[in-house]
Amino acid sequence: MHSERQILVIVGIVYLIGGLILPENALADARYEVSLAWDQSPEEDLLGYRLYHGNAQGMYTDSVDVGNQTSTTIQDLTGGITYFFAVTAYNKRGLESLPSAEVSVTLWNLGLTAQPDEAGQVLGGGTYTEGDEVEISAQANEGWRFLRWEKLPAPATSETEVLDPTSPILSLTIDRQLDPKAVFVRVWELDVQSADPRKGRVTGGGTYDDGDEPSISAMANPGFAFSGWEGDVSDNESASITVIADRNQTLRATFRDVEKPTIIGKLEDITQSSNRGADFAVVIWNEPTADDNLAINTFSSSHKPGDNFPIGRTTVSYVASDTAGNIATESFVVNIIDTEPPTLKDLPSDITVS
Repeated sequence: MHSERQILVIVGIVYLIGGLILPENALADARYEVSLAWDQSPEEDLLGYRLYHGNAQGMYTDSVDVGNQTSTTIQDLTGGITYFFAVTAYNKRGLESLPSAEVSVTLWNLGLTAQPDEAGQVLGGGTYTEGDEVEISAQANEGWRFLRWEKLPAPATSETEVLDPTSPILSLTIDRQLDPKAVFVRVWELDVQSADPRKGRVTGGGTYDDGDEPSISAMANPGFAFSGWEGDVSDNESASITVIADRNQTLRATFRDVEKPTIIGKLEDITQSSNRGADFAVVIWNEPTADDNLAINTFSSSHKPGDNFPIGRTTVSYVASDTAGNIATESFVVNIIDTEPPTLKDLPSDITVS
């Protein structure tokens, strides 16, 4: 092997091993490692390789004898510094080739944090080489919502796309040490219910950020009226109120029935002659029915069809009540008249007087 012979150009791409996500206060002390690979020398008496590296092009301050292997890992490198690498081959006689083509790499740490820590997860952090395109994402845990990114890099040029801090997924170009922070906000469930959907409906329920002050409302259906709220509210009597989202809450609107039952049927006054030879009459009519927006509780009448009604005027009443205590009353008059003339009894026979 001759000293002027070069080994082939390094073909393996410099890459990172074991990139770490570090806390903010540890970024300045982050240490990195890179792995390199190269083509094997065709020399028959090859003994091994030496890897040289330094912080300036063509100027190497450190070297490592890696033996007869075509890859190695260099550890304990500092982020933010550009490292230059070249490989030489040496033979059994101690002759060493010229350096290979040089490769360089700048290492940066992408440290992601969540605020607060328990609110969510951040993905994509680690150790990268300068120029890498890296996707980062923020995923909220249950009960939290991603709000925004902080400490994002400013655009490098006027043509660089401005990053949207409210997007949970971003693509970053690694050109410096970055430590974006994902900010999350606590969210609370406000469950607004109607105690009875037949009586009324509600609005305003949903998921709200901590400290929000949503408005909720209760609206009664026809025939009903709002009664109050069940739950921890400051104003129980108003149908529209504002609550503070500071915990998961369930609020129920209650309604009351204010509509009377309906008595269905044609009720008209009845005038009828008394039965022949009697001081009363048997009266027949079609009985009404009762209906309600919820349910009939009781339905009664003062008289029934087929009852005997005395001569004169008698009022017939029907009363219906619902389960809420609302009462409806309908009535009509039965007038029994005597149309039969009196009958004279025990009259003497005709009397002739001379």
